[in-house]
Amino acid sequence: MDAAALEAVLTTIAENARQAGASRLDIVVALQDRLAWIDFADNGPGIPPGDRQRIFDLFFTSKREDGGTGLGLAIARSLLDAYHGELHLLPSEQGARFRLVIAIAP
Repeated sequence: MDAAALEAVLTTIAENARQAGASRLDIVVALQDRLAWIDFADNGPGIPPGDRQRIFDLFFTSKREDGGTGLGLAIARSLLDAYHGELHLLPSEQGARFRLVIAIAP
């Protein structure tokens, strides 16, 4: 994956956590079968159940009054798709959890 595209995705996830009020973002990287899994877990308020199905939709935002455009996660997922990667929202009891999956170059 292009370094600039990966940086854009990582920045988007970190910025979303900050904007949601998280003061901590834990990042765990695992390598398996030429894949890298990068898990992000923040301590913010999390994503309401009613919004979870729409967070990757273009222009969906719960922060429009604060300047949110609803582009960040949609673009992040689109960038990953272009490199055959994936971005998933994971179940979480507290905060938001995402998993990024990308292929490792040989």
